Amino acid sequence: MKNRLVLIGNLLLNLDRALIHKFHLVLIVLRSALSEFTVKKGPRQWQARIFSKDGKEVAEITKGEQLGFKLISKKDKSEWTLDNKIDGEHRRFSFSAEEKGGRKILTIRDNVFSHNSKFYMFANHPEGKSWHDYVKSSVRYISRLDNFPYSDMAETSDKKHHQNLRDKIKRFRGIPVGEASGLGASAEGHHVKVNQELEDIGLLLAAASYMMYASA
Repeated sequence: MKNRLVLIGNLLLNLDRALIHKFHLVLIVLRSALSEFTVKKGPRQWQARIFSKDGKEVAEITKGEQLGFKLISKKDKSEWTLDNKIDGEHRRFSFSAEEKGGRKILTIRDNVFSHNSKFYMFANHPEGKSWHDYVKSSVRYISRLDNFPYSDMAETSDKKHHQNLRDKIKRFRGIPVGEASGLGASAEGHHVKVNQELEDIGLLLAAASYMMYASA
């Protein structure tokens, strides 16, 4: 009996250590963030300004043609077209970014996007965070989905799978590589942080996150 109690105690101790390790992993990953942006609603309707970590304005979002928007870099005047129309239909929690020539740089479908052959998800419940803490938190994580079962974004189309596909995707848990919080209309603005593996599209993710979640 004594040996059983000792065994159970060791198992619980190891479980606690595993949970603590995962929690520390969340903190370590996010502390390595290289790109931080703050998006604030502009003085005009459908306008927003994007600032870097040091408070410098780096880009703005303006109304584009029809129902789309434009993201314009202050540094070199580069422009991207932003739209929530994916595969011919307007979708919630979906967004695309195209260069002037029409080349798509980023496609977010139902919170999921692909970058450098890896899949990521906005508003993901990350590994190492309890459901209670996730629901109560004002922070929404951007996670890498290492065990995502699809190899192409088109495979997640509702037309090719059953109606519960979105619910299935929501249950995937990933490794946090970024986070978003706050509303653009507030004095503090909408904050987006991403680490090194998403740094090259950090500005696009900040703009998309604001348009999908924080522009109200």
